[in-house]
Amino acid sequence: MKHQLLTKIHDHSATVAVIGLGYVGLPLAVAFAEKGFPVVGIEVDGRKVAAVQRGESYVQDIPSERLATLTNDERRTMEGHQPSTIGPRLGRAASAKVEGSAGGVAGAERRGGRP
Repeated sequence: MKHQLLTKIHDHSATVAVIGLGYVGLPLAVAFAEKGFPVVGIEVDGRKVAAVQRGESYVQDIPSERLATLTNDERRTMEGHQPSTIGPRLGRAASAKVEGSAGGVAGAERRGGRP
């Protein structure tokens, strides 16, 4: 399992799930997406999810143009979802989950592992 994850990280095929798309989570999700990782952003605020899906930023450090290049390309490098729309698929889809919080990265969990 560890070797598989490291291989996916190395070749950028690991799907990263960022939980919380606020002023910490959105820049984190954008950073992973800009490095070529597929990113799924999970956010309870439907307005933020809709904004991400439209490529419109609500975070000062992330210009909308920068976000739009990630959400509107044909590969859809980055997607936003509410927890109710992703549900149990998240555990199967994501290779790594990262939680963004005001205190920095609050937790990370390897797929199948414990936080």
